Amino acid sequence: MSQRTAFDPSLVIPPHPVVVRFVPATPPARAARQALRDFTAFLVLAWAAAEIMLWAGGA
Repeated sequence: MSQRTAFDPSLVIPPHPVVVRFVPATPPARAARQALRDFTAFLVLAWAAAEIMLWAGGA
């Protein structure tokens, strides 16, 4: 009887998963994010002002 075992790929233990580390945003990405945040704040304020104007105007 042969002592050799058949190679079964499904029994191979996979390597450890790759660890993904958090990398802080680079300055250009940080500036873009701040610009989008400022623009969103402007839209919120403009929307609120328009709602108040509609409410005060009786529309």
